[in-house]
Amino acid sequence: MQYEIVNFTPPVVHPVDLSNVNLGLRYEEIKEGFTKLIDSVSNVVVTEEFLADSAKVQIEVNKLYKEIEEMRIAYKNLVLSTFYSPIADKLEAEIKAKFQEWERGFKARKTEVENQILLNRFEEMREWFDGQKPFEWLTLETAMSYGNVKITRKNKDTDIFKACAVFFDKVKTDITVLQDGYGAEEVAEYQKCFNIAHAVATVKARKTSIASIVKTDTDVIEETEVMIRNWELRGTRAQLTQIAKFIKEIGANYNVRQ
Repeated sequence: MQYEIVNFTPPVVHPVDLSNVNLGLRYEEIKEGFTKLIDSVSNVVVTEEFLADSAKVQIEVNKLYKEIEEMRIAYKNLVLSTFYSPIADKLEAEIKAKFQEWERGFKARKTEVENQILLNRFEEMREWFDGQKPFEWLTLETAMSYGNVKITRKNKDTDIFKACAVFFDKVKTDITVLQDGYGAEEVAEYQKCFNIAHAVATVKARKTSIASIVKTDTDVIEETEVMIRNWELRGTRAQLTQIAKFIKEIGANYNVRQ
């Protein structure tokens, strides 16, 4: 069965006028014409005999489709230029500002609540920690600084307990080592850093420095030569009183600066 190519003259597409407020209606007119064209040739069988005419139909369809796309883009640009910019300005000036105001207030309230929850949990953990710690001078803050103990709003209590237990065991072991092999000075220094090697090295360096000063004084100065040395002494009132008494006993003088 053969089909004749229907002679179809597409409607004239007028130049796009962005000032035309009925641009949307014009777009609909062109789309309607395009639909009619497609319907008129939808059943045409493309055969060798009618191949040339079929090519013409394709050209007409492509041409009108291109015009529809141009009209669509023109319509979109008209909408954007006519309506979108003022709306965008309004969004920026009012809606966005309103959102930002809400967001700031909401975030501030949220942060305040989160901080209070964290503070409450920290105090609860401090109470538990103080009841478990093996040494009076241990604090939850030191455990968090040196013992890998983390307290957040969401981590489990059992995880905190386990981390504290590990920290307690380490401190007890370290103190035992220092008490057995060293002395009170190393233990006191350890309480500042929770590191055996650093505590031992610090005390050793301090003792070496003091020994050097004493050696210099005894080796170089003659017994009858008068010297002046500025010393900074730290201790309890009883300790400093005892030192002052000793100085008087050996016949030396000292001045106390307030």
